[in-house]
Amino acid sequence: MAKTDKEIVEEILNGNASSFESIVEKYQQMIFLAAIGILQNVEDAEDAVQETFVNAFVNLSSFRNESSLTTWLYRIAINKSLELKRKRSKTEAFKVVKGDEIINNEQVCPSSIEGSIITKEKREIFQNAISKLPGNQRAAIILSRYNELSNREVSEVLKISEKAVESLLHRAKENLKKIIKPMLKSIHH
Repeated sequence: MAKTDKEIVEEILNGNASSFESIVEKYQQMIFLAAIGILQNVEDAEDAVQETFVNAFVNLSSFRNESSLTTWLYRIAINKSLELKRKRSKTEAFKVVKGDEIINNEQVCPSSIEGSIITKEKREIFQNAISKLPGNQRAAIILSRYNELSNREVSEVLKISEKAVESLLHRAKENLKKIIKPMLKSIHH
């Protein structure tokens, strides 16, 4: 029978550090999805995943089982991702833009190129809009929509009430509409 997270944590704290691999294997994809939603960049998301697990391992003794291990890991991942996003935003201001590739080396059938470009543009607009949301709104919408957490689970991860989560999600959706509407008009004209 598979061990519970609590049993694995106890093993690690009792000196069996190799048991941490099972936590990494179990939660790596989940943490990556949360990170990519915030960072919109695979390399940065991979960095956030690595930092999340390093932080979790180092601070495992502070995990009190008051929340689930999943919630605790999400919380670390969101914080690491937002921290990385802030660092990257500061360095982005100094980068020179080299030009945009519309298809980014994707293999596309010539007959579907126009449709793919529009779909890709819409996806990029949405991702761009999410990246412009304030940190808590961005985290709430990513956890709720991309990671499919319930409002209760989002409230545990962000350490806020469910009402606050509902409010964040509502404000995020309103802000997304305001950001996206003019951008969508530009690709149809």
